[in-house]
Amino acid sequence: MQIYNYHTITGEFLGTTEADENPLEPGEYIIPASATKLAPEFANSGEVAVFDGQKWGNVIDHRGVEYWLSDGSHHTITQLGMTMPDNAHLEPIDPKSVPARIGAFCDFIKLFTMDEQLKIIAATQSNPMIKLWYDKAMGGPKFSLDHAETALGLEALVGAGLLEKSRMDDVLNAHFN
Repeated sequence: MQIYNYHTITGEFLGTTEADENPLEPGEYIIPASATKLAPEFANSGEVAVFDGQKWGNVIDHRGVEYWLSDGSHHTITQLGMTMPDNAHLEPIDPKSVPARIGAFCDFIKLFTMDEQLKIIAATQSNPMIKLWYDKAMGGPKFSLDHAETALGLEALVGAGLLEKSRMDDVLNAHFN
């Protein structure tokens, strides 16, 4: 009997093996941990089959892809399901060649409505992730709309229901200097 092995942490398909017959129960097979009798779904290019404990699904796999942001920072995708930000470049760029989207945090926060600003401030009191992002952003001498942590912080606001995804996109595409 063929079984399908998957990674214990990521759940990604590793390959097939033959199950051993149970010596105590002839006709029954031993399915080891991190294996299943269910065949994985066909994964498209740039995807891997992942088992969630009950069923297979396909997940984007861009691990190892390197990209650069307009601020010159270099990044590598390290996890399944991660994608490059919309403003990413596949080749290193000279930050001086890109119009600056860097300024003071006090100018950045003005991109939000007063209601959004109040919600963000309130969330810093109860959400450690938002508090950390806010404090780091506020404490730096410059704030970049193109820095990876800016997008992560805005995604945390969306995840907490404080900001709509469309507003996050508006803010990330703004210019404030």
